[in-house]
Amino acid sequence: EESEASFEVAHVQALLIIAILKIGHGNSSTSWLLVGKAIHIAINLGLDNPCRPAPTMEDRRSVHVFWGCFVLDTLISAKIGRMPRLRREDIERIDLLCEEGDEEWDSWLDCLQVYTAQKVDPGLPLFILSTFNRLVETCKILNVCCVSRHRRPIPFPSGLYLIQRLTKWNDEQRFPFKVDAKSIESTSTTY
Repeated sequence: EESEASFEVAHVQALLIIAILKIGHGNSSTSWLLVGKAIHIAINLGLDNPCRPAPTMEDRRSVHVFWGCFVLDTLISAKIGRMPRLRREDIERIDLLCEEGDEEWDSWLDCLQVYTAQKVDPGLPLFILSTFNRLVETCKILNVCCVSRHRRPIPFPSGLYLIQRLTKWNDEQRFPFKVDAKSIESTSTTY
């Protein structure tokens, strides 16, 4: 019998990749189950514990993987109306990814030649880590809405709350998006 101790971070990554493939094939329920298994393995491996001082590259990669579990769990749970397995309080003590290093500043390389008809400046940095951190931050907001929807016996104005939180989050960004207040007002009445 195989024990959880025989799993590695690569197993969690593989489950997350398969879950993404299942989403692409329209099989969200299976994806949700796969992400759940990935989360159980990740927790068993201790990926939910904050990194020790001066983390190794492997420790940093483990944080990436755990955040991937959180993001997929939140997005899939929101899509299928289930309670996320990981909640904001479960991940509060885990730092976002360090936005320094080669991954953040690598230049765009269209290796599949998808954008051959468009002009893409290959000298621009990708900002992979900071973009992922912004995704995590928005998923934290969505996660609170998903959890609240399941915990409250009375209807929770999750749409309005979500818009307010996203607007507040946007205002705190170094480069905020332009938000049309009129469309926020008209959208909030539909929830």
